[in-house]
Amino acid sequence: MGGAEGRRMSLMSMASRLPQIRVGWPHSYKQVQHYLIALRQRKFNHMYVGVTQEFLPYGGRVVEDWLRHKGYEGFRVKTRRVLLGKGPEIYATAKKNMVNWSWNEKVRWSQFLEGEHGINVVSRIRAYGLFWTMNPLRKVLCHEKAWGKQGGAVAAVAVSTLQGHLLEGEERFCVCWEGGKQGDVWFDMLSFSKGGFPLGKLLMPLIRPLQDRFFADLGNAMQSAVREAVALREKEAEEAKLARKWRK
Repeated sequence: MGGAEGRRMSLMSMASRLPQIRVGWPHSYKQVQHYLIALRQRKFNHMYVGVTQEFLPYGGRVVEDWLRHKGYEGFRVKTRRVLLGKGPEIYATAKKNMVNWSWNEKVRWSQFLEGEHGINVVSRIRAYGLFWTMNPLRKVLCHEKAWGKQGGAVAAVAVSTLQGHLLEGEERFCVCWEGGKQGDVWFDMLSFSKGGFPLGKLLMPLIRPLQDRFFADLGNAMQSAVREAVALREKEAEEAKLARKWRK
């Protein structure tokens, strides 16, 4: 019995490291949480973990050249950036939305769901309206530091793929403020990836368009979130102004 139980547990462990794909409906919240717990001992599935923190925003070509220089070709680099607004308030709003994965409310087909301690992450993705996948990730970067020569700042979050992901690679998201009350605030997205597992490599022609769509939808979601936050602040300021007027 002990041998049979051991083999069963071994097979279950191996199965948990395979891509998690289902047809028709998403994995439930409970299933996601169980999967997140199983990721605690999961290893990364590539050797360039954390490399995105070495590059400035907008540096897609630099990353590609660096990977080629290291002799590990096959990765594809994608970048996109969108203008969110100007000034420190816009920066603070955008940073909060990024760190909390607030775009989940607007990009419902591709969501980032965190574990208890906020280190391991699952991307739950609906592909072509039919397939749902759970893809394991781990945060390798979450920081804020000074940026530029005008007193600006950059906040960044990066996630890298674990064993069981359809891809190998990393994604980094940055909110960049150029400094000053009128300094531009940008949202910058960068990824490098290639197919993992034979299945991931086979599906890359279908996955690439989804990556492009994700970056486009993500940029739109961040712009929308900032606009809504600005509108809410303006409304609250106007209500406070009216309240003070009536008190007089």
